[in-house]
Amino acid sequence: MNRTEDTMPTQPDASKIEAFAGATADRLASAWTVAAIHIGDQLGLYAALAEGAGTADDIAARASTHPRLTREWLDGQVAAAIVEFEDDTYRLPVEHAAVLAVSDSPAFLAAAGGVLAAAFQGERKILDAFRGDGKLAWGDQHPCLFGAVDRFYRTGYATSLVADWIPALSGVDHTLRVGGRVADVGCGHGTALVMMAEAFPNSTFVGIDNHDQSLDRACERVADAGLGRNVRLERGDAATFQGGPYDLICFFDALHDMGDPDTAIRNARHQIADTGSVMLIEPAAGESVAESVGDLAAQLYYPGSAFLCTPNALAQGGVALGNQVPEATWRNLFNRAGFNRFERVAETPFNRVFEARP
Repeated sequence: MNRTEDTMPTQPDASKIEAFAGATADRLASAWTVAAIHIGDQLGLYAALAEGAGTADDIAARASTHPRLTREWLDGQVAAAIVEFEDDTYRLPVEHAAVLAVSDSPAFLAAAGGVLAAAFQGERKILDAFRGDGKLAWGDQHPCLFGAVDRFYRTGYATSLVADWIPALSGVDHTLRVGGRVADVGCGHGTALVMMAEAFPNSTFVGIDNHDQSLDRACERVADAGLGRNVRLERGDAATFQGGPYDLICFFDALHDMGDPDTAIRNARHQIADTGSVMLIEPAAGESVAESVGDLAAQLYYPGSAFLCTPNALAQGGVALGNQVPEATWRNLFNRAGFNRFERVAETPFNRVFEARP
């Protein structure tokens, strides 16, 4: 008898099968809805709806999309209770527009569909990683992933970084207003870097990343913002970057992706000023897998960890933390590297913000 046969009950509970099948059908329906949200976001259909109620032909004309396909998409949005329908007219409630149409809204979530789409487009490489050595470097993922991830995180950073997270750190807001030195390690497309540089023009910033395509995009953003005077970018990695002492070192949703987080943290300890702070932004997570049952953030983040974060860490040949790292694990890593203080200073439904000090 094989293991599956040995552990299966002789008579499965029919009611439990029915309940789980129903829950799985709900998840499948939600998956299709997310796909439709992504298509609507990419085509500008939500923006067209946000202009005001209209017929399917009206919405299609605004978005320059095929009228018949647009009607079918709209009917699916009605079925999902996203769009309202009456007298052949479709309307997007203003509250729903804040989530799906207004990209600078604190509640904007439509960008998340792009990350899922990128994972599906990179399916072959992800399958190969699962069947092979587990390795899939960030730069080898589907090219549309990088911009999608940047856009997904932008909402939280725009809402909270300058207004809430930096002020929650010990004296950092004052230091940066007077003139401090900041390193953004794993800066990606430079979104957070530009936000900080615009908010604190008296400080100097360096963005560090090992992905050339992302660095190129970051350079464009810095130039477009006219920040060349106080921002520079360099190719490097967390384990070896130099240039300290810095008043602030930032890891924005990046440290868990690294194959050698221990060395990265130790290097941060060498580069931070004696009175400086390391700001660690990480996905929301519980202290154990048992705590994740039914947790929304865990359900959102674990698949991304399996498909994107963990394969990248394995490709770097080190420890694969995944993106659901318990706070106690982070505290242990930072304490071991010589940081005497580590605490959670802020959080959102999707992120935790930690401060580490020498």
